[in-house]
Amino acid sequence: MKKISIVFLPICLMLLCACGGASSSDKKSVKEKAYKYASMKDGVLHLDLKEARKHQQEVKLSDICDSLIYIPLETKKECLLGKNASIRIDGDDVFCRYSRGLYHFNTDGTFIGQIGKIGRGPGEFICTCFCINRRDKRIYIYANYKHRIFEYDYNGKLLSNDFTLGDNIVARMLFSEKSNSIINSSSYILKTFEDVKNTSDYNILNEKSLNSKICNTIKSKYYPKEYELRKANGLAIMHGSSIFKHNGKIRVQEIASDTLFEYRKKALHPVVILNNKEFKPKFTYDVYDEVYGKTKWNSEERRELRRKLLYSSIREESSRYIFVGDSEKYLYDKKERELVCLDASSEDIKIKNDIDGVIDMWPVKIIDGKYMLCVIDASTFLENTSQISLDNKENLKEIVSNMKEESNPILMLARLKK
Repeated sequence: MKKISIVFLPICLMLLCACGGASSSDKKSVKEKAYKYASMKDGVLHLDLKEARKHQQEVKLSDICDSLIYIPLETKKECLLGKNASIRIDGDDVFCRYSRGLYHFNTDGTFIGQIGKIGRGPGEFICTCFCINRRDKRIYIYANYKHRIFEYDYNGKLLSNDFTLGDNIVARMLFSEKSNSIINSSSYILKTFEDVKNTSDYNILNEKSLNSKICNTIKSKYYPKEYELRKANGLAIMHGSSIFKHNGKIRVQEIASDTLFEYRKKALHPVVILNNKEFKPKFTYDVYDEVYGKTKWNSEERRELRRKLLYSSIREESSRYIFVGDSEKYLYDKKERELVCLDASSEDIKIKNDIDGVIDMWPVKIIDGKYMLCVIDASTFLENTSQISLDNKENLKEIVSNMKEESNPILMLARLKK
């Protein structure tokens, strides 16, 4: 198969509010501008989800992307993956976390090898999340049962396993090349035994340098130390904060918060506020119990409760677009300054793929501000391609001819417009 090479160029973005110690003249309010369901005030973007929801639109992939490529990941018994693989891409290197392991491919889909060994013995780990250091070509793998980081180079050589991130369960983590540190968000451990106090710190994020020193911790302002679930006796675990990178900068949104922050100078600075006042209760165990304790999984009743009770969250951000989505999905175009609520006539709300018609998209990740990434399992890919004409689609024909239903997933990369 012809090799597909993806070249990623660094993008530099200077934010007006990025420098501390500004003079009084620098602190003057930015004049508010009226956009379509959006406004800018004091350097913070406000998105009016409530208003946009009244005017749903179908968004086509060709509206926001100009091309598509597919990367079928090689299938071998040493690297059998499912559709829920977590992906990181650095140039020609593709790293996939699935189940308990981490696997290395290149961008033509060729399997290079497994990183580390799965297990609980010496030098072994169960990978629950990972991040990459592009500058030094390093991989940091978090083993939750040991609260320990395993450091490897891209060739799979173990460099260190004596780095820890504390006692909380790490939900997500990123590497900051600027501060040479790992930034992670913890899961909120919601203990409900009457005789056990809640010991979770409810940290929005923790930053720890590679010399194992704690750089900074930001605690939640919303979660108290103890909770009680009325009709449960045990514990529940919820991912506390969503974190992702945009132009090398760290973006953070705590669960049940309406604000996306930028993490810089050891503090959180608001970047986007979701004006969703109609659906803005204080998040409590009553809400958790109502949504998760009284409804069936993936039922319409649960989806409706989530729409009414939970905040929407900002999933990803590219150089031009902001993707907001949970039960509903919104797309904000920075260039056109427009906010669109995706048409909810179908149960699974996505961006309509009118480029090749294989499968509709919603990004699981944005790669370097330029590519929208989705992961498609082989059976879904084969089913969808069987329903469309493959005439003049030689690349798709080749992929389909070499694929079985039990094959590894396909990476779908759509290049976003500038």
